[in-house]
Amino acid sequence: MKKLFLVLFVFISNLVNTQNLSTLGPYLKDDNSNNVILKGINLGGWMLQEPYLFQFTGAADSQHEFKEKLVEFIGQENTDEFYNAWYENFITQGDIDSLSNFGFNSVRLPMHYDLFTLPIQDEPVLGEQTWLDIGFSMVDDLLDWCEANNMYLILDLHAAPGGQGFGSDINDYNPNLPSLWESEENKNKTIALWGKLAERYSDEPWIGGYDLLNETHWNLGENELRNFYIDVTNEIRQYDQNHIIFIEGNGYANDFSGLTPPWDDNMVYSFHKYWSTVNDNDLDWILPMRDQYNIPLWMGESGENSNTWYTRFISLLEKNDVGWAWWTIKKVGDIDSPFSVKLNPGYQKVLDYWKGEGPKPSEQETFDAMMKLADNLLIENCLYRKDIPDAMFRQTTTDETIPYSNRQTIPGTIFLSDYDLGKHNFAYYDTDVSDNRDNGEFRAWNRGWTYRNDGVDIESNNENSPFNNGKHIGFVYNGEWISYSIKVNQTGAYKAVARVASQETGGQFHLSLNGEDITTTQTVNSTGGWTSFQNHPDINDIVLTEGEHNLKIHFDSDIPMNIASVYFVRTGDASTVDFEAINGNTASDEKSIELSFNQTVLSSSISGSLADFTVTVNGNEKELTSVSAHPEKSRKIIINLKETLIFSDEVKVSYSGSSVKSTSDQSLQSFNDLAINNTLQKRFPLPGKIEAEDTNIKVGFGLENTEDVGGGKNLGYTDPGDYADYMVYTNSSQSYDVDFRVSGQGEGKIGLYLIEPNGSRELELCTVDTPNTGGWQTWTTVRTSSRNIPKGVFTIRMKVIKGGFNLNWIEFVDVDSDGDGVNDSVDACKDEPGSAELNGCPDSDGDGVGDNVDECVDEVGSPDNNGCPWPDSDGDGVPDKDDNCPNVVGSVESNGCPDSDNDGVLDSVDLCPNTPQGALVDFNGCEIFSLPFDNNKVSVTSSTCIGSDDGSLAFSVEDASYDYTITVSGQDNPVTITGDNTTASLTGLGKGSYTVCFTVDGQDNYEQCFELNIDEPEELSAFIDVNDTNGSANFNLSGSSSYNININGENYDVKGNSFTADLPKGLSIITISTDLKCQGLIEREVFISEDILYYPNPTKGEVDVYIHGKDESVRMTVYSLKGDLIFTRKQSIRSTRKTDLDLVGVPAGTYLVNLEGKTVRKTFKIVKK
Repeated sequence: MKKLFLVLFVFISNLVNTQNLSTLGPYLKDDNSNNVILKGINLGGWMLQEPYLFQFTGAADSQHEFKEKLVEFIGQENTDEFYNAWYENFITQGDIDSLSNFGFNSVRLPMHYDLFTLPIQDEPVLGEQTWLDIGFSMVDDLLDWCEANNMYLILDLHAAPGGQGFGSDINDYNPNLPSLWESEENKNKTIALWGKLAERYSDEPWIGGYDLLNETHWNLGENELRNFYIDVTNEIRQYDQNHIIFIEGNGYANDFSGLTPPWDDNMVYSFHKYWSTVNDNDLDWILPMRDQYNIPLWMGESGENSNTWYTRFISLLEKNDVGWAWWTIKKVGDIDSPFSVKLNPGYQKVLDYWKGEGPKPSEQETFDAMMKLADNLLIENCLYRKDIPDAMFRQTTTDETIPYSNRQTIPGTIFLSDYDLGKHNFAYYDTDVSDNRDNGEFRAWNRGWTYRNDGVDIESNNENSPFNNGKHIGFVYNGEWISYSIKVNQTGAYKAVARVASQETGGQFHLSLNGEDITTTQTVNSTGGWTSFQNHPDINDIVLTEGEHNLKIHFDSDIPMNIASVYFVRTGDASTVDFEAINGNTASDEKSIELSFNQTVLSSSISGSLADFTVTVNGNEKELTSVSAHPEKSRKIIINLKETLIFSDEVKVSYSGSSVKSTSDQSLQSFNDLAINNTLQKRFPLPGKIEAEDTNIKVGFGLENTEDVGGGKNLGYTDPGDYADYMVYTNSSQSYDVDFRVSGQGEGKIGLYLIEPNGSRELELCTVDTPNTGGWQTWTTVRTSSRNIPKGVFTIRMKVIKGGFNLNWIEFVDVDSDGDGVNDSVDACKDEPGSAELNGCPDSDGDGVGDNVDECVDEVGSPDNNGCPWPDSDGDGVPDKDDNCPNVVGSVESNGCPDSDNDGVLDSVDLCPNTPQGALVDFNGCEIFSLPFDNNKVSVTSSTCIGSDDGSLAFSVEDASYDYTITVSGQDNPVTITGDNTTASLTGLGKGSYTVCFTVDGQDNYEQCFELNIDEPEELSAFIDVNDTNGSANFNLSGSSSYNININGENYDVKGNSFTADLPKGLSIITISTDLKCQGLIEREVFISEDILYYPNPTKGEVDVYIHGKDESVRMTVYSLKGDLIFTRKQSIRSTRKTDLDLVGVPAGTYLVNLEGKTVRKTFKIVKK
């Protein structure tokens, strides 16, 4: 018996001590008459290798083709050895124990007939049946493991003799041989096989039943499938009257034509569902069959989708008392099964060659790769996707989120890939969360396709950093967020450091705690590459309180960025942080703003603060109606506006006052133009065109590609009662002409309705009849007129009154009531002709101010004075409102006041009113001493080496008619330039910043200063990143522009700060230096080991160890897990690159094996049975 492997995770308990499953009316019952809902998983891939499960799609179309290629490559004996390992490792008792712990109470076993009996063409006597032990033994073992866990086993004939469908990938059909339906011998073999299975397992209480044929898809005659099923049923009932018979329809299981009524009193109809929406009515096509015939239903296959899809569909099934079996337990390199089999490089190389995308591997390479693949099938070698069982069991019963592993702590690093386990909208929000195939195309929910099966987009990276766990969040969009259960160990002020990478500048994010923002919106700058991770500038003054909290990261822009972690450091006490506004967002009511602060707001201080706040929308100040405390969040307030906001508005808030305080009695700091995150839902402006597929809610309908002009999608499959909601906004109250782009082969009818905000009432806007256009993609436009739609934001519902049409778009067309060429939507004077420049209003006096706002309609005036002229008392052309000397003639440049000498100082304050033209004057208007700006110059010479202190400064002046004194910070004695001299210098200076100031003797008010830096060479440093797989070494260097690198005695002259070299297997000695001896020498030793392969593991005693490379011998040392030495010895490596590990005389247990040679250093574990 294999080593028992348990995944230590607590899920919903299984049914205990139930057995002998049978039907009673529409329900499944155990022998205690308890209702049973099967919660199962398929063991797909164990007995039948479907190509996509193991990524050999494109390399082979079916299992038999895959086997044929493998035999051609490595021979029949090696192929048999691989398949024996495959069957032994793919499903073990550890797998079944784990499934039971997750909460599964059943498994469905997809069987290939060729493990139980020979193909008809290989039978020694045509028409007779030869039985094979291997398949029955595999079922026997599996049944024992299921019984030990109180789990039902349902046998599923996935690949029947000859194949039951033309899809070679799912039933191993060979088009060169007769199918099941084309051969009586194949039919007889199938019937006999089910008889043999029934005879063997008739008395086994944990056999859940027999699924006679999986996903038949063949053009069959009337009742052909029914008659065959009846023949199989009769054969089974000769031996087994106890177990359920599961019946799937044609057309991949879901076409039950001719299969009703049922012909057996212990029968279940089984259907499948993939790649479609999950709505409350999605089972309406199949539930009536259960009700009509009083027979249970079972959903025998589903999956291949996201956790969100899993949770929704399982909830729908169980709500309707329908059991299920998910597809599938494990796949190679995938994320949507509980276990992922690691894709080894050798296997990938084999696949690449078969697909014509790479070189041919050797026979030994191929065999090693296949055996490694078989070893990776063991559950302990797979990647466990804990989020999938959580979505299938816990999340179907609760909205609660739980930590992904242990609760992450602050201070410390929050790795963003380890967000909470939970549903969409509770643990995270993402714009793409499932693959519904409603447009006929695959859509990845996790676009990074790694680590987890949620809608969060996670990618892998190779950064070696304590702040990066090798995974990051990417493909982020505005409005998305992710949630983390965290623990703050100590109250205080913190700073946060985000680890980010981007090829673009402009990605934005912010953090919140318990639903309240704790940071401002952060803008990420380009780091030079999508995986060039850098620290985002520190986010300071975050006040956190001790305890358990919910942390969220919010993404505030559609500009892409990648982020791996956020690292928190405590910087001091909370009392050291000023009380500040840090962020804000638009509220869902579309008329208010939620403003967030870094500390708790004293609610009593908010009263009377309305006048202290200013809100601008698209640059225009808006009227506020109230400011109030948030009813639930202590760090937020609500600012209410008179007018409605829309999703495209740019909103900013300012504060200037002293009224608002924190609970620690700090006054809120003033701020200007704080940008508010506009999180409002997108609405379509009226007038305008709305594409039919851009719905907010869609009930009924189908979506398909349109052949209409412009392409895109159209709504189709219309039935009465189907409806679609569209979010719209209008800037004026008016009616519209409405165009509908329709097609169809019959006449239909559409209604448009305005939905009240609470959804309680529909107001009809218009209805329109749709004509027969002669084809589903033959398009025409029909028009009608709508009732008045008020100004504001609304939901418009498009409802099917009579079906039978397709819809591509709806367009609301503006009308012009007064005929002035200005549509009503922008016409401020709808009933009076005017000009477009004045928004449709007239201008009687021609001053550019419309009569609707002109307070002096018959007098030319200024737009800034409501159409009236400004007074000018002194007639100097400067209106009194702008004239600082309204009764004295002045100039426009001097704001209406005189300046006699034009020195920029007004006569009223000029102490020297007659200074020469162009003279430099002080604020009193009197002439002052000056020199040209470029009269004084300083040049810098840096130090030649680290710590040499031989830098210097050189000074020069242009005008030698003055004596100069030059002071240098940090130097006791000044430097002078006198007489006819124009230069001087200062030497012996070390690295640092210096302030140099020039003064002129006798001119006390003159000084010119410079800030200068003297540098010195950087320290020499080197980071060497070694790829053990291909032997390449990437050097990241700093300290110089050129380097001398010696690798194993070979010199390289390197220009620049990066260098790549290939290292040999074994030990490499590396030295790095520059032309500056004072920078020193860096020495590194790098060892790259040859690869090894060992098999079998677990072993009964003998292990074959294959060692790549050219070593002739290795030192083999074996330890127990406690560290006890078992043996050490030198072993020769044969020409086949093989040596032996002999554990025959060693007790059972787990051992550490260490190999050391010239080019080998490897340690691995071996399990001795």
